[in-house]
Amino acid sequence: MGLIIVLIIDSCNRPKPSIPLFDEFEFSYTNTFKDSYTIKFTKGDTVYKARYFPYPDSNFIGVITPYERKKLDSLISKIDFGKLDSLYYQTYEDGLGYQFYIKNDSVTKTILVHSESVPDNLKQLAYWITHRNRYWKLSPVDSVLEMKHVGFFKPPIVISPTNKEK
Repeated sequence: MGLIIVLIIDSCNRPKPSIPLFDEFEFSYTNTFKDSYTIKFTKGDTVYKARYFPYPDSNFIGVITPYERKKLDSLISKIDFGKLDSLYYQTYEDGLGYQFYIKNDSVTKTILVHSESVPDNLKQLAYWITHRNRYWKLSPVDSVLEMKHVGFFKPPIVISPTNKEK
């Protein structure tokens, strides 16, 4: 009887295996004349980043800490992506914009934001990702990263007198 009680207590104290909240999750961001990128989060601790601006395009790979992964999952779990609009848009030029793409068992959705009127939980997730992005130790990679949901975040190629065909 004592062994059964010890086994029950031990199983209660073991960490529960985490179930990924998504199969795919990408976050794209642009701040006019400053930055434009997409970050792909994996089910584990790896992140991929494709930077489009400033030029030239660059690709990176890195690892987030267990604390950061837990925080990301916590923020995502508070959002019912299926009930949110796909577009939060105000007609103003420049400024910042961001986009979420999520795919899991219950939803596949892209949410584009170019507005000040956005649900707080989306703002919090976007702020957390953009803030943490400044501190991640990402390593450059030569391979091309496949970001499926870039939208307008990849700026057009600028033709200057130095790279213009003659």
